[in-house]
Amino acid sequence: MKRKTMTAIAILIALLFLVSTVVRGETLIRIFLDGTELDTDVTPVIVDGRTLVPLRVISENLGAAIQWNGETRTVDITSPSRQFMNGYREQQMYVKSAEEVKPLFESAEMNILDVRPLAAYESSFIVDSIHIPMPELLDRMAEIPVDEPLAVFCSKNINAAYAVMLLNMAGVEAYLMEDGLDAWKEAGGLTSTCRR
Repeated sequence: MKRKTMTAIAILIALLFLVSTVVRGETLIRIFLDGTELDTDVTPVIVDGRTLVPLRVISENLGAAIQWNGETRTVDITSPSRQFMNGYREQQMYVKSAEEVKPLFESAEMNILDVRPLAAYESSFIVDSIHIPMPELLDRMAEIPVDEPLAVFCSKNINAAYAVMLLNMAGVEAYLMEDGLDAWKEAGGLTSTCRR
C-alpha cells in the first residue's frame, strides 16, 4: 500500500511538472538576451503561429524605458539612445542642428560622419563627409580624424546617438547632428549620389 501511494505521488509530481512546462499545447517558451535567460512573470505563448512575449521585461533588459497609458491604451517605449539624446539636449550637450553644423563644416572647423548603411549612403550623401556604417565603427576608429569636432548622423538619430557615445568615450569630440540628411538639405547643405 505504501509503495502504491509513493508511486501515485511520483506520477502526480511528474504530471504537474509536465503540465507546468506546457502552455496551450506548446512547450514552454524561454527568452534569452545576449545568451542570458530572462525571468518574466508573464509566460510567452504562441497564438495563431505567432510568438507573443512580454514587452516590458524585454524592453527594460535592453535599457529602454516603457510606460503604459491606460486612458489611450498605448505603450510608449523610449530607447536608450533617445533617452541619451533627450538628456543631452536638455543640458545642451553633444547635440547640434544642421544649421549649427553647416558653417563649421564649410569652414573646415568640423567633420561630418555618416553612420548609415551603404545603400542609404549611395542613394544620397553629404559631399566630403566620412562614411563608416555603424556596425563597422569600432573596427575603423583609426580612420576618424580627431583634430576637429565631429558631427554624426544617421537616418533616425538612433545609431548616431550610439556612435556619439562611443566616440566621446574614445576621447573624440563628437555631436549628434539631429534629423540627419533631411535637416542638412533643409539647411541648404550640399548632397550628391553615388554613380555606379
